[in-house]
Formats: sequence, C-alpha cells, structure tokens
Amino acid sequence: MRTSGALALAVPAILPPPFPLTPFVLTCGALQVNRWIFFPTFGLMRLVRFSAGAAMGRLYGRSILRGLESEAFQIVIVAFIVMAIAGIILSAVLLWRSTHARPAPAA
Repeated sequence: MRTSGALALAVPAILPPPFPLTPFVLTCGALQVNRWIFFPTFGLMRLVRFSAGAAMGRLYGRSILRGLESEAFQIVIVAFIVMAIAGIILSAVLLWRSTHARPAPAA
C-alpha cells in the first residue's frame, strides 16, 4: 500500500464535489503512502480535473450564458420563486392553524 497507495487516490482526486476527497487524503497519510509518489500523483490528477473544467467553460461558456440570459429561463426562475413563496406562506398558515387550534367544546 505504501508504494501504490497514491494510485488509488488518482480516481477520487478527479471526481467533482460533493464527492469527499478528504477521507482518501487522510487515509494515504495514515497508511504512510510514499510522499514522492503521492504528491505528484495528487497534483497531476487535480491539474487534470481543473483543466477539464476550464476547457468545458471555454467551450460551452458562451452558450450557457446565453441560455441563462434568455427570457424563457428567467420566466422559469420567477415561477420557481413565486411557487417557493406560496409554499412558505401555505406552510406558515398551516403551522399557525395547527398550533392555535380551538379546543373542543366540553360535553
């Protein structure tokens, strides 16, 4: 594990959040993985991950921004906001009614 443990870190180092990377890094430290293999492997994999993200941003960035600025997208966002506010109001009214229920009349 000390000699090839850094290679096991290669896949998690590429995966995007919310994948937890910290447990893998801590495990490599706890298992005393060779530093001379670990740090270059970790650095290379992170470079691959962030380079891929930058390349996708460069390639698709303008079209994504056009989509976000479109009128249809903005209408959908406003509709979601209105539904969220309506849900909050409905939840508040139902909560208020359930906590302020009238006691049943005595028989």
